[in-house]
Amino acid sequence: SGDSGDSGDSGNEIDCEVVSERALTTLDDKCGKCHGAGSSGQAQFDYVTDVYALIANGKVKPGFPLESPLYTRLDSGEMPPANVPSNQRPTEDEVDTLWTWIEECISVQLGCGQGDDFISTDDMLSWMRNDISDTTQISPDEREFIRYFTLTHLYNSGICGEDLEVYRYALFKLINSLSTGNKVVLPVAVDERQTIFRIDLRDYGWDKGLWEDIVDANPFAIEFVKNEAADLKDFTGTDVPFQTADWFVSNGSRPPLYHDILKIPSSRFQLEASFGINVDQNIQTEIKSNDDIVARSGFQNSNVSVNNRLIERHEFPNANNRVYWLSYDFAGNDGCRNLFAEPLAFCEDGGEIIFNLPNGLQAYMLVDGDGNRIDEGPDDIVTDPEQPNQNVINGLSCMGCHAKGMIFQDDEVRAHVYDSFDFNEDEKQAVTNLHPLAGDFKALQELDRKRFTDALEQVGPVVEREEEPTLRVFKAFDLDVDLRRAAAELGVRTEQLASQIGKLGPDLQKLVDGGTVKRQVFTANFAQSVCDLNLGVTEACSGPNGGK
Repeated sequence: SGDSGDSGDSGNEIDCEVVSERALTTLDDKCGKCHGAGSSGQAQFDYVTDVYALIANGKVKPGFPLESPLYTRLDSGEMPPANVPSNQRPTEDEVDTLWTWIEECISVQLGCGQGDDFISTDDMLSWMRNDISDTTQISPDEREFIRYFTLTHLYNSGICGEDLEVYRYALFKLINSLSTGNKVVLPVAVDERQTIFRIDLRDYGWDKGLWEDIVDANPFAIEFVKNEAADLKDFTGTDVPFQTADWFVSNGSRPPLYHDILKIPSSRFQLEASFGINVDQNIQTEIKSNDDIVARSGFQNSNVSVNNRLIERHEFPNANNRVYWLSYDFAGNDGCRNLFAEPLAFCEDGGEIIFNLPNGLQAYMLVDGDGNRIDEGPDDIVTDPEQPNQNVINGLSCMGCHAKGMIFQDDEVRAHVYDSFDFNEDEKQAVTNLHPLAGDFKALQELDRKRFTDALEQVGPVVEREEEPTLRVFKAFDLDVDLRRAAAELGVRTEQLASQIGKLGPDLQKLVDGGTVKRQVFTANFAQSVCDLNLGVTEACSGPNGGK
């Protein structure tokens, strides 16, 4: 047995999907009673169909059946035990299928980052050092502005192909959505697998202090003290020259980092002043002279607001490629909260602001009724069905909702006021000036949408998914963590972590035997785990380099 290698194939072509299904069925049928999930026998393990756990605990070595105890014990007849009837023992064909599965198909089944395809921390440090040392790419006086974002841990955890492309796109989009630079600038891949990306802080209007602020907020930041890291730290002038991209996308897309990076002030009035926009003055000018500097649309229903809503457009006085949108949102529809009764003297309870960055992408701000910045919109005013608590989160929720730019919304106020007997001629004229005809308003929205989508096209081709990529990465980052993902984030192989798991805190012991832990639990234990495994220096480490 163990030399046919052709189970489930057609000619010499191995169909790993078929082989894997047959192998797992055999393991479940012939071994699952004692070694399956929740089995009641006195067996030593209960994860015979959990491929990750089999690898992590040394039962299977992908590519090497003869070094896989699961296979050798079945092939020798040692397992199942002698008292098991012959009809409950695996056949020779089934054992051959297990050989093929281990030798050829597990690596295919698990994707990238296995065996020789695993990218070590030493590899990463070496590639970054070689990149920053290449004077044809980076002059010596530019090195201090170079930093890196990495997706390597995702690759090592089996995320590759189109799935990894979503993460790349989310990184490219977010970093340019946090930029005050005049154009879209894409991070540069420095490795063949495109898991490490170089940025120049200056391309995004960032400085070295801002990078350190991001590092300080990052519970996954590690200072490496290996020799390979010395030049990299020396050239860049920082102890942490690279950070993981999925953490950055998940956290840089929402407060407090979103506000800190974009320097969004504490009130909309400060923001408007920085743009040279005087909203009240613009409104009065539009009412008096109809100069087309303000355009409004009011309506009963929208996808976000619980009640009626009004959106308002202003142009930047000194930038013809940027506009400023302000919504007025309400906690009810009665009294002065009723747009259709008070189109000129309403009293809003909050609002959303959308404005173009210099590169054409959009940035966002949420405010309360007094115009003060808030992190989340109250659920009695606005809701986001994508969030578990339904709350609109500034940045993240806005990116999800406005994935294609401005959302077209027809005005209902102008016609209502025009046909009503409740308004005098001056009021009707004021509303007419502020609320353009439907076609004119839509033309403005189309212009603004195109400005955004043109910039978005420079980010790269969007991987077609139902969800906006930033939102998708945010949700994926919050999923439970298994042993392979934990090992990848720590920068070690799955089997290495499995053999050392006893050194880690009690909260992480559930990772063995196919278990998982909540993302929050893993995050809380990460820094100490790095210290316990002597992988690098974090805030949790004691000694001269730790706890900085």
